[in-house]
Amino acid sequence: QCILEKDLKCGVNVKLVNKALGPGTIIEHSPMLCYYAARYNDRKKNFSEDLETFVKKCGGWKKGILGSKKENGVRVWADIFRKFVSRNGIDFPNFGTFYPDVKLCIRKIAKDFEMSEESIIIDGEMITIDEDFQKQMTQVRRLKKADPSSFIFKIFDFIGPNITFQEKVDYMENVLHPLLKKKGSKKTMILPHNIFYSFEEFKKYFLSIVAIGGEGVVLKSLDSVYENKRSAFWCKVKNFFSGDFKVVGYTIGTKGNNKGLLKALIIEYNKVKTSVGSG
Repeated sequence: QCILEKDLKCGVNVKLVNKALGPGTIIEHSPMLCYYAARYNDRKKNFSEDLETFVKKCGGWKKGILGSKKENGVRVWADIFRKFVSRNGIDFPNFGTFYPDVKLCIRKIAKDFEMSEESIIIDGEMITIDEDFQKQMTQVRRLKKADPSSFIFKIFDFIGPNITFQEKVDYMENVLHPLLKKKGSKKTMILPHNIFYSFEEFKKYFLSIVAIGGEGVVLKSLDSVYENKRSAFWCKVKNFFSGDFKVVGYTIGTKGNNKGLLKALIIEYNKVKTSVGSG
């Protein structure tokens, strides 16, 4: 019963359960994720080699590469059954208020691409407009009652039609965006995308996002299709800051397998001390 309720802390994973009890016993959610994670180091003023590798795989800047602001929230899949789930397949029960907009988009996609509504999934990021970001995200992840008025659902993809990302972006901006705007929706929107034809264009956009406190940019290959895995055709480019800190001590583990081993370093900066573990 714990397994069926997706409490997988019992020592087995989804694949093993479905192999033993039959395919579909637990629905597997495998949203497309970024394989490349390029970093921009503010201290060195340059990007990691992952960016160059990704660009080459996409055919180079001259071909054009899609990009959008990396939103800082919770990844959400939504369907016609009024289900809102995390990328791990865990239910989010608090977002039914967004369902009318989701249903509107799904029905339009199903009609235009001659598909069943049941086969379409809306992929987006649920972000909070509350100043206490961590508090809101904790509420959502722990499935406690969260006020949906504090959130905005930004759609950046949909799963169903076997079309390229460029075709999807064109459809979302030219069809779904006017549809939501006509309805007067203020809480569900299409995440804007840009096409970059040079490194200079991308860097200018990236630095403009960073300048307003954004985390970074997600790049996508124009002619790739949705893959239910970590894909080499998506690249997350994040801003990193580095600095030098004085190590003033350390802590030792007291429990389990780590008992007696080094647990964390204690560092100091401007008379402020903090522990640095594995993260």
